Amino acid sequence: DMIYRAIINLTTLCGCQGVNGGGWAHYVGQEKIRPQAGWAQLAFGLDWTRPPRQQNGTSFYYFATDQWRYDTCAAESLLWPKADQTSPRHMADYNAVAVRLGWL
Repeated sequence: DMIYRAIINLTTLCGCQGVNGGGWAHYVGQEKIRPQAGWAQLAFGLDWTRPPRQQNGTSFYYFATDQWRYDTCAAESLLWPKADQTSPRHMADYNAVAVRLGWL
């Protein structure tokens, strides 16, 4: 996104935008991260199974570095007022439920 914005700014500042033969020949189609295409086969194990399963990075570091032990944010403060308040759980419990249900 930042690369696209930089190119568009360059064409605008140089006076090339909207001029015949100027501007940026932007391909509008399926975007692909070019550096990723070369190592995706190795990085995601595409020869084992398709589609590759990837994990939410924030959840991984939350549990792998034991940040859940030091989490002071109470789940009750984020709940909807009409939600069931009888069994408040820790944020890690809600994260585990989301993983089990396939939301993350």
